[in-house]
Amino acid sequence: MATELVHFDSVQDEGNAIETEVPPEALSRAKSALTDYAGCFWMRQPAAPLLDRADVELVIRRLRENGDAAAWKAAREIQVCL
Repeated sequence: MATELVHFDSVQDEGNAIETEVPPEALSRAKSALTDYAGCFWMRQPAAPLLDRADVELVIRRLRENGDAAAWKAAREIQVCL
């Protein structure tokens, strides 16, 4: 009986590829939010890039945690794009 070996990294990479993809509209809105609502991101390095979906989700979370009604609206608009 032959057993097929599956490399764990290849399985993990396939799953991560789906989770890390960010629609261009969401990425664009998140980048705009970084400057439009800079006060919500006081803990973030200004030059730090947005690399993946987790970064965009963090932008959404910070807008909701530290922002006003306009920031909440921006967070909602980004979320809809995801």
